[in-house]
Amino acid sequence: MKRDFISIDDLSNDEIEALFACADEMADLLAKREPCTLLAGRIMATLFYEPSTRTRLSFESAMHRLGGGVISVADASSSSAAKGESLADTARVVGPYADVVVIRHPADGAARVLAEYADVPVINAGDGAHEHPTQTLLDLYTLRKEKGGIKGLTVALCGDLRHGRTIHSLAAALVRFGAELIFLPGRDLEMPDHLARRLALRHGCRLRRGRLSGVQFLMDRLDAVYLTPRQPPDDFAFSEEATLREFAERLEKIDALYVTRVQRERLAGGAGGDAPYPVQAAAVLGDPRYRETIVMHPLPRVDELPYALDADPRSKYFKQAAYGVPIRMALLLALLEARKIFPVSPAFVSPGPASAGAPGGATAAPILRGRDGAAPPCPNARCISRREAHYLTPTYRVLARERGAAAHSLILSCLYCDAEVAGKAVGHTGERRYARYDAAVEEVAAEWAAAGTLAVFAGEADAEAAGHRPFTPGPARTILPADAVEGAIVDIARRIQAANPDLGRVRFLGIPTRGIILARRVAAVLRDATGTEVPVGALDVFAFRDDTHLDAGAPEATPVPFRLEGQVVVLFDDVFYRGRTVRAGMHAITHGLNLGRPEGVQVAVLVDRGHREFPIEPTYVGEAIPTSRRERVFVRLREHDGVDEVVVQAPIGETPMGMTNDQ
Repeated sequence: MKRDFISIDDLSNDEIEALFACADEMADLLAKREPCTLLAGRIMATLFYEPSTRTRLSFESAMHRLGGGVISVADASSSSAAKGESLADTARVVGPYADVVVIRHPADGAARVLAEYADVPVINAGDGAHEHPTQTLLDLYTLRKEKGGIKGLTVALCGDLRHGRTIHSLAAALVRFGAELIFLPGRDLEMPDHLARRLALRHGCRLRRGRLSGVQFLMDRLDAVYLTPRQPPDDFAFSEEATLREFAERLEKIDALYVTRVQRERLAGGAGGDAPYPVQAAAVLGDPRYRETIVMHPLPRVDELPYALDADPRSKYFKQAAYGVPIRMALLLALLEARKIFPVSPAFVSPGPASAGAPGGATAAPILRGRDGAAPPCPNARCISRREAHYLTPTYRVLARERGAAAHSLILSCLYCDAEVAGKAVGHTGERRYARYDAAVEEVAAEWAAAGTLAVFAGEADAEAAGHRPFTPGPARTILPADAVEGAIVDIARRIQAANPDLGRVRFLGIPTRGIILARRVAAVLRDATGTEVPVGALDVFAFRDDTHLDAGAPEATPVPFRLEGQVVVLFDDVFYRGRTVRAGMHAITHGLNLGRPEGVQVAVLVDRGHREFPIEPTYVGEAIPTSRRERVFVRLREHDGVDEVVVQAPIGETPMGMTNDQ
């Protein structure tokens, strides 16, 4: 089976290290000027639909140095693309002419399309603003050669982080190898939100923001710090004070300054094009703190690096470019299997949460192919699926849910360019029915995705426009009426009092929305019974969950209004289901809030559904209600819903195919 190299995630850490070892051999071979025939008789086709000097010439040099031949399209205007030929057709035409194809293209995701239709290995030499994985290989190789390794380095990524495809690939690779990153973007040129979240979800990092002044090359603006922890991520303090302190500490140690130009060819409406860059490399190298800092740049430079820096021995950008030949020699040998380089040769593994030494490790996300309106078009206007929509179907990975300002969403990530779509309604393509997406329909939507019958819509109006009708809610039954809810709350209060005689050392934290209501009502019962006012705070645990996708537009979490050091904390939620929310809350309390380590954490829930994914048991339960996973449980409290009750509703989509829920 052929092996493509489209994304840096296509290679594990071990495979990258193996490539580096081979590149060392190739560098020695080049230094000795010894002839090499490892790829004699092989042909590489280079399809460059965008200008290139270093990448194209280093690939062609690498192939010639290995004894192979090169055929080339150096300009899109000289190819059949100028006549309207699709990438799919180009792949099927060029494939038989060559043993490997290298492509650079202005459309995000173009390399993956070529790989889908070509029968020979395809290498991505830069696809729009998406990725540039071979540049990342030589960047990592440069750090390894010049700094002795990558783990533990602090690397500042500067300039156009929004459109710089080299940055997008490099950031993911650096955190995988254990580097710590500082993002220093130009104005309006910050890292795209979906890429920052991708780093957080796959590699256990958190994005921290802080405003600093008095640092010469930061220019007193909002900057973002991205840290790769050497300890587990839950051990990080999550507070503004700690963030600024950590930021200042990292600024004292910058091992590499990676500078990029403004990608003016990708700017929309001049955004960021005229704003000054946040980094003055001369100022950095003139600071005694950075005597060991090296300066890197993927080139070409425009005006972000003065020519006077070229003579400084810490400037490594030309050496960095030279490393492109041995690295690309090693990559060609590996993909054409002329040398046994990779420890293993699996097919592409869809990236998931990071595991040791590998880009993936978790179950691959379900794939949704948006045939017949089952998914919206990719929102990225530069995506190849938009540019060649006459034969490409919008195709997405189905990711974790997201909580926005108003509702839950199901997140889709474009298979070609990684751009994201938030779906607020889900449907069944066979029954042509839809339901609003929320936590209660997650299980059903997951089943539909696995079966290939899932449709995702931006909203209910889009579902209606696609010819889907709403599922009629199944029959509901009231499990706890108002008096039973009140009785359960009183019972929880009494058991908390019995277990904690010194209520002065107890603090209540409620998970919004109904968890905080329950905490306040239990506190009121205890106040009336004992005269002791137990402090109550809200704890938004969303940022600490491992199955969610953070929405940059979501409101900031309400700060906890008291210290927890030495206190007994009771965490309140309305429903205990799989245990993920409670687990996230416990992690936030014990590790993430920087409010002191409590003496103990107890858990109080109104309803326990009984479906455990983790060995966590609530301390206090109002009512245990056995339910199936697909049933929907609604807790309603008068402060928020106007009534006290717990209702169980039958699952959606339970009727036989061809029948409506109304029958």
